[in-house]
Amino acid sequence: MHEISHIIYKIIYDMGDFFVEIVRKNISMNHICGKAQTQITLDDDFIVPDSKPDILKRITDCGEVVIEGLKAGEGKAAVNGKVKFSLLYQTDKAAIPFDSMEGSMEFGETVPVEGLTAGDTVKCSAVLEDLSISLINGRKISVSAIVSLELYGENTYMSSAAADIENQNVCCLKRNIGMLALTENKRDILRVREQCDLPANKPNVGNIVWSVPELRNTEVKTASDELIVRGEIHLFAMYYPEDDEDNVQYIEETLPFTGKLPLPGADERMLADVLITPSQRLVSVKPDYDGEPRTVEAELVLDLDIKLYEEQNIDLITDAYSVKSMLTPVVETAQYDNLLIRNHVRCRVGDKLRLGGSKDKILQIISSSATVNVDNISIVEDGLMVEGAAKVTILYISDSDTDRLGSLVKEIPFSQKIDAPGISADAFYTVRTDVEQLITTMLGGEELEIKLNIGINALILAPGSTQVITGITQEELDYSMLKKLPGICGYIAKPGDTLWDIAKKYFTTVEKIMETNKLASENIKPGMKLLVTR
Repeated sequence: MHEISHIIYKIIYDMGDFFVEIVRKNISMNHICGKAQTQITLDDDFIVPDSKPDILKRITDCGEVVIEGLKAGEGKAAVNGKVKFSLLYQTDKAAIPFDSMEGSMEFGETVPVEGLTAGDTVKCSAVLEDLSISLINGRKISVSAIVSLELYGENTYMSSAAADIENQNVCCLKRNIGMLALTENKRDILRVREQCDLPANKPNVGNIVWSVPELRNTEVKTASDELIVRGEIHLFAMYYPEDDEDNVQYIEETLPFTGKLPLPGADERMLADVLITPSQRLVSVKPDYDGEPRTVEAELVLDLDIKLYEEQNIDLITDAYSVKSMLTPVVETAQYDNLLIRNHVRCRVGDKLRLGGSKDKILQIISSSATVNVDNISIVEDGLMVEGAAKVTILYISDSDTDRLGSLVKEIPFSQKIDAPGISADAFYTVRTDVEQLITTMLGGEELEIKLNIGINALILAPGSTQVITGITQEELDYSMLKKLPGICGYIAKPGDTLWDIAKKYFTTVEKIMETNKLASENIKPGMKLLVTR
């Protein structure tokens, strides 16, 4: 990734009676300086809080990884965070048949990252590969988790390039470069809060036992000085009514939201590449207009890793000479990125699940949730291949009097090609996945059908480079060499020749060759006969 700044300044080279004033642009290059992957295993035992009843049976659980701190060092990065988990269980009390408990396991890891230095910026993506909760006894559980971490470092260095030379005796060769400039690279937080009222046939909420607010169908756009995040909170909540703890109730709602984040300098033409990670999820009960506990509120704290790109066209000088002095440009190679493709693909996957061998019959599916993990992204011919798996958790009511609630987990693999004609092995890309829609239905008998839409957003950048002038050295003209050049000559254009090359060779100008030969454009063909005068 390479950021093109808008800093323009002038440097004047004093060459006796010959002054060269160079107008410069700073090219600030931001690129990946190191990558590393690691996997950590966590395990711990937890005591059921005194306020909670004993655990009789695990029903279902969920968890997530939250990164709390990142620090770059010399050849290494320090990362710390925690794995948060929630457990829904059947109790040993008939009066309160279900309850839940939460907990977290903290971790700190130092990961070797070759090429990283203390001044670099570190980014990290974390995936909860596995979460296992087992019962030790009625008051104690064992929790183990496997977390995969992918870290990469970014650093920035400045390169100054000549955009213009203010001297009428200097001939300049300019190249217009179209590039995708990184204009913003930052982290921020967006709080999203939405509410829904209970249906009329549902009793008032006494106590929420279990809630799973999921982020789905997200979309990010830029506007004038702000970032707009749209999406849905898929909310499932299980609760006891006010005066009837034995009669558990369920609600499931989809809550659309629109969040806005101030982002000075942003506009609707920019491209936003944003990694959205929920760091906090809270479901609570609020009084409605009548003061009754019938409004359920879901609040999510979203960590945003924001990159904004802007397509720009700039003119840079790639060569220069003078007929009054011997100029030697100081040349470097500037690297930049072009937008190859920005694409959104919907991957549809599904599966059928037979329940043969289950002693209890499923009467009703009350909730289904899904998480998407990408296992591998590879560059293939004219595209990217994205491979992974969706983990679907289904919560249901059975016909058993003793085990009313149960859960099933099904992993559905997927693979999807993102078309990107012209992609090369050194392309830079980011891929974001998102659950857009999940439908789980009973087909009758002992068979379930799962249908899932996975949204895949890909941003692919193609690297480019160009020769730029960063300075100029000057010497007096070698008049003995000039005397050897003819004052006027005929020239037959060779393959690959340009008027610039010919003019520079014979110490004249492109304009003079065009005027002498009455040319309408600078385009010449091999074999064309030209008259060249100094």
